[in-house]
Amino acid sequence: MNNNPLVSIAIPVYNREKLITETLESALSQTYPNFEVVVVDNQSTDNTWAILQEIARKDERVRIFQNETNVGPVRNWERCFNLAEGEYVKILWSDDLIESDFLSETMAVFAPDVAFVMTGYKEITSDGKVLEKSTYQQHTTISISKYRDEKLYINNISFPDSPGCAIFRKSDIVESLVIDIPNSDNLNFPRYGAGNDLLIFLLSTRNPSYSRIACVNKYLSKFKHHQESITTTNSTTLKIYYDWAKWYFIKNYYNQTKVKQQFKARILFNTYKYHYGQNLLKSIDGYVSVAFMAKKIMKITQRKLNS
Repeated sequence: MNNNPLVSIAIPVYNREKLITETLESALSQTYPNFEVVVVDNQSTDNTWAILQEIARKDERVRIFQNETNVGPVRNWERCFNLAEGEYVKILWSDDLIESDFLSETMAVFAPDVAFVMTGYKEITSDGKVLEKSTYQQHTTISISKYRDEKLYINNISFPDSPGCAIFRKSDIVESLVIDIPNSDNLNFPRYGAGNDLLIFLLSTRNPSYSRIACVNKYLSKFKHHQESITTTNSTTLKIYYDWAKWYFIKNYYNQTKVKQQFKARILFNTYKYHYGQNLLKSIDGYVSVAFMAKKIMKITQRKLNS
């Protein structure tokens, strides 16, 4: 077995002339000895393509491609993943950064029973000021069932929705990318990618030979918070997208009565407290978990009493 299998850093990009150079520099700074950088430009209308050509001319580790037409973000991810030649793929969004030891640290803990590896992340401003730090990475190993339940309805551990802090096997990431997600809220998943990204995580856990997820307890990923980033999108709108993605996974791959009841209870709770999710609620068959609703109400009551 190759001790240093090829890793592809996949960077889908559109109109990032002010950010792409720094992102590529962080990718190319990796201490891991065997990697490539695959960049697919989705017909940028600014100077992004020219910048990519200049960087690729100077460094043969960078392979660049440009779509003939703009195919939307999710199909651009798909092309990026398919063009990757590595056994493993690390998604690097075109406005984000990774530390130089990201690949070496994550590949060191990848094992046959590990679905994917995550690191901690910092959310930063465009000038590098830290806005938020993750904490989930303190759980250095998590069972598949624990991870699923946390992401789908418990949420005591704030695992990320976006896989920008993770690394996957190529076979898993290609099979886990869903272009569109059925919904009755007229949501355009191929256009925005919210929910599609979460499903990469969830669907990568399907292989029965995987029993856990691994985390490196270091801040090796940086997410930039700026006007065009998904983190600045209306939070309620994002929640609707991600809840439909979760229901897609539950309905098709995790169809357990307890999970459905608890998820439905959470959606019912959201319709009353946050006034969204009515259409999704109608789509979920089965009963609501009364116990789950009671716990939610007790938590809110306790917070009010303590405030």
